[in-house]
Amino acid sequence: MSTLYKKICCLVVLSFLTGCVPRPQKELKPGDKAIILTGKVFAFEEAEVASPISAPVEKILVEPGAQVKAGQILVRLDESGAKVDVARAEAALAIARATLTETRAGSSEAVRAEAEAEVERFSYELELQKTYSTPLALMTEHEQSGIMLQNAKAKVERMYALYARKLASRPEVESAQNEYADALRRHEGSREILERKVALKDSDARLAESRYKAARARLAAITAAASGSGRLQIALAQTRQAEVEVEKARQNLGQSIIKAPMAGVVTEVTAQVGNKIYEGRPVVKVSDIARVRVQADLSPGLLPFVKVGQKAKITVNSVPPATVDSSIATIKTVADPRTQSLEVTFILPNPGFKFQPGFTARVEVPVEPGAAKDLPGKEQKR
Repeated sequence: MSTLYKKICCLVVLSFLTGCVPRPQKELKPGDKAIILTGKVFAFEEAEVASPISAPVEKILVEPGAQVKAGQILVRLDESGAKVDVARAEAALAIARATLTETRAGSSEAVRAEAEAEVERFSYELELQKTYSTPLALMTEHEQSGIMLQNAKAKVERMYALYARKLASRPEVESAQNEYADALRRHEGSREILERKVALKDSDARLAESRYKAARARLAAITAAASGSGRLQIALAQTRQAEVEVEKARQNLGQSIIKAPMAGVVTEVTAQVGNKIYEGRPVVKVSDIARVRVQADLSPGLLPFVKVGQKAKITVNSVPPATVDSSIATIKTVADPRTQSLEVTFILPNPGFKFQPGFTARVEVPVEPGAAKDLPGKEQKR
């Protein structure tokens, strides 16, 4: 574990021990000079780096807390699967080139009979791979979980709409949210199991399919040579296609090295050495914290007293606490259905990475003198 990451952990703990976080202000009272909010620090920008291919993790070159540059190598994947694909594509190319040679030289009945037998043999092998690659029960379970997930999502959206019209209670909304979360976990779990089952047979199935296609192409070229119709054009097209497949396989081999898309700090590593990571799954999260965002919840009743660009003072519970002048960057005018509050965002410079994601902050937004003087239903204190 790096020294920087240890310091970050210590700062997080100390900030909670030393920081005094106020309760969020719900309304503006006569005589109030500022709106006081509770905020939280977030990275200015985050990037989840996903695996471009499915392969076991060979080596992880970073850990949480490490500073990285754009283009820096983060993870190396096992190249053995990609190398097999390259070898398979090169073998198919060799067959295509041999077929082209046979087409140019003509062919005998014996060569054609051998090609037909080869097509039949590889066709049988491909059918076996397709039949036993994915159990039917797993596919059915995944499809059923997908239907349940759609139903749960529709129920959540319906409960949100009813809650907004005060026709449903908060417990009913929360119950629908829990049902949706359970359905999502079940669907994701069934998909992972199905993907693992498919991956076990994926390499053999692809190899069988490649052999079958190559054998068919060879037979087609031989048949064309015997008939004397378009034989050279077909063989040339098959050879060019095989060359494209070789180039594609070699490009995939180069994707076994995963690099940082931007400069920042590694905040999360989800991969583990030796475990297989599937294409599209996150491997590392990189956060840009040269600047940070402070997000605070604002009561809708306070919206008339704030606007974008309004000055504010942000006190972050770092060690020691630091106060920074800022201004309101954005205000979401649609309330969160869970918290019934509006999200207000501030942007802070962060030299030396003093402010870390997760730190709490005290937000003070001054209001114009007398802004709360004549609030409805309030008596001014004398």
